[in-house]
Amino acid sequence: RVHGTVLKAIGDFIPIFFGCRHCASDFQSYVQKITWENMTGEDAVMWLWETHNDVNIRIANDPSTDPLFPKQIWPPKGLCGNCHVGEDKFSKKQVLSYLKVHYGRSNIIRERFPGDNLANHEDLHFVVLVLNFIVCSFQ
Repeated sequence: RVHGTVLKAIGDFIPIFFGCRHCASDFQSYVQKITWENMTGEDAVMWLWETHNDVNIRIANDPSTDPLFPKQIWPPKGLCGNCHVGEDKFSKKQVLSYLKVHYGRSNIIRERFPGDNLANHEDLHFVVLVLNFIVCSFQ
């Protein structure tokens, strides 16, 4: 179980990550609704995934969205057919498995973390998993 303070720190960091004040404020409203202390790392990853999809559905046709980065449900069927169990429904178990592989340890660019001790640290692994998901998905 990842310590609540690690998750809270991630939740506090994410709004700073956004270049758009409206986006940061919107995300902050999602963060304020949850209790980090009771979440596992898997809970947090799934919360981020659900939040990402919720926001993308809501702003998909907003005129301010960048046409080079269309807002879509993640992951698309082309990347994870097993994740989809209907037109707008997902298998959360399959999604979690997909996210763990796609944004997981084997896809971490190890040169960014000098020394194997850091790259193998479980809290760091979780932080990188979440941050990889954020960087790749919230664009």
